[in-house]
Amino acid sequence: MLKRKIPYIIISLILMFSFSIVAFADERNPGTDSRAYANIVVEKEVGGTANLNTYDTYILGVVDMNKIEPMSLGGGYVIVDMGANELILDEEGDDLRVYETDQIFYGMDTPEAYEVFVSQDLETWHSSGEGRGTAEFDLADSKLYWARYVKIEDRETSTSERSPGSDIDAIEALHFGEKTKNVIDDNISYDSVSVYDNAGTWALWNTDTNSADIVGFGWPDSEPIVGDWDGDGITEVGIFNRGGNNFLLQTDSGFELIGLGWSDVTPIVGDWNGEGADEVGVYNNEGTWALWNTDTNSADIVGFGWADSEPIVGDWDGDGATELGIYNNDGNNFLLQIDSGATAIGLGWSGVTPVVGDWNGDGADKVGVYNNEGTWALWNTTTNSADIVGFGWAGTEPVVGDWDGDGITEVGIYNRGGNNFLVQTNIGFDIIGLGWADVTPVVGNWNDEKIYVVGTEPYFPPFEYADENSSSEIIGFDVNLINAIAADQGFTVQWKDLEFDALIPALQSGQIDIIASGMTITAEREEAVDFSEPYINAGLALAVAADNENIKSVDDLKDKVAAVQQGSTGSQEAEKLKAEGKIGDIIYLAHVNDIILNIQNGRADFTINDLPVTRAFMSQNPGVIKIVDDKITSDSYGFAVKSGNTELLTMLNQGFKRVKEDGTYDQIMAKYF
Repeated sequence: MLKRKIPYIIISLILMFSFSIVAFADERNPGTDSRAYANIVVEKEVGGTANLNTYDTYILGVVDMNKIEPMSLGGGYVIVDMGANELILDEEGDDLRVYETDQIFYGMDTPEAYEVFVSQDLETWHSSGEGRGTAEFDLADSKLYWARYVKIEDRETSTSERSPGSDIDAIEALHFGEKTKNVIDDNISYDSVSVYDNAGTWALWNTDTNSADIVGFGWPDSEPIVGDWDGDGITEVGIFNRGGNNFLLQTDSGFELIGLGWSDVTPIVGDWNGEGADEVGVYNNEGTWALWNTDTNSADIVGFGWADSEPIVGDWDGDGATELGIYNNDGNNFLLQIDSGATAIGLGWSGVTPVVGDWNGDGADKVGVYNNEGTWALWNTTTNSADIVGFGWAGTEPVVGDWDGDGITEVGIYNRGGNNFLVQTNIGFDIIGLGWADVTPVVGNWNDEKIYVVGTEPYFPPFEYADENSSSEIIGFDVNLINAIAADQGFTVQWKDLEFDALIPALQSGQIDIIASGMTITAEREEAVDFSEPYINAGLALAVAADNENIKSVDDLKDKVAAVQQGSTGSQEAEKLKAEGKIGDIIYLAHVNDIILNIQNGRADFTINDLPVTRAFMSQNPGVIKIVDDKITSDSYGFAVKSGNTELLTMLNQGFKRVKEDGTYDQIMAKYF
């Protein structure tokens, strides 16, 4: 294929627009497509509990100070949306700004007052001062601190020093530190824009070079379609040929021709079987769909919809398979295919364009509409109503994509008058000068790098745990081994922190690609996922407090209380023993450290946990617990992939074999065991 570069014209964000940009309704984050030293982690307190260390953690990304300069905030500042207010870190990393966006966008005369607290240990908090409107606080050596923004009316007052408060349901925090090595990677998988001239020429925007890659594929009067035809995570191009009622799809070896279609149909693309690769289809705009089946090399005919309806497709339930839907212009509503039949969503008005995206990043697609004049209505499945977003201006066309690789779909527009795109970012917008007369805008992940998301529960040393020198970095045996396999096989990984019992559902729904979390291979789990070859032998051990002289084996557990990790093989063994009447109650906990604490404080008498993990804890924390039986079961750990993902499974197995042969595996074993 012919490729050449089109220079990117960088246009000042300040001088580019004479129209008004309205504040976005959605929460934003700094973005994972940026490049710089500062790593930002936002944490939200769970359920208003008084324990300030109980959080759900969201890694937001590495920030590019250069992209923020045009916002005219007096230099390069990192902006993190705090609802009506924003926290801003300057490029030197030693000042924190709180910026009152309500004052800017809505003309508030009296912005709310707030106070900023800093802490080195998340336990002792010190006030850095109060502010109103826009204010700046000196955090000194801020990379060692956590900072909290708290409204004055919500703070707690004590006789010694004010506290940020433990009764606030959604306290947000920033942690400033060095760039995360494993949690955030420079090579992020994200969508980009493109145009097709409907005559065989594509211009695919390359975010690495800030220019367009020119690709020749197609012929005159053909319509563009794009999809991940081979399931490798990279979007390939394709065309629908109305003259021949067929599709031509780009492949690694050239192209594939699929005869499918008839007069006046609309071409569509989706993963109809949920196996990770896209397929084509057509809709006759009257209720009949023909979806290409790659197993039978024929079309499955589906009836859904009625005359004069427009096709929309999306993964409405987050199971990885694309379902059908229609937009009804007459009724201003959507009808979506679901397992039980159909669900209707009343959304729209005259002249809007329907759009589909995962607006909140939960893995399921939602609908929306754009009025082609700057107003979006994005369906919120939590509130069962539409979030209204202002982005764009009259005469523009909608484009949507995950521009920053955070799993959330952002909005964008194509401006035919200026031959350019405007895409929503966490700090406002980006301009991409790309296009010419009569082109069709398209969106896809043109990145030619294979990037896989690895799910792990990082509280399981020595397999995966947070680095004590950088709480946002995940390290451990599994991390080193997966990184070594990835390097050998030529792919990149991103790490995602999840609770252990959420890992398999996340894999099945497509939120992650690999599980690397000290997961024992069991017959039950093999029905849900595909496991790699075993990479370590790990049976279950019975452990008690170091000073416990009453429990010496399983025979001594009658009426004793077990503390186990939720969803683990240890919890399954405890449940088995309880059913047999051999033990008393079971306390289910999320992390190993919580298990140990329950044994120390006497709430639990023993734990059943993986032998390597128990031994590692004892080595690092002598005199806390002891093993009284190390032969309860004999098990093995494996990496898990989605059932049927043979390509990725083969890479994991081949990579593991090679790192064992070249001695890398032995080096990793020696480091952690």
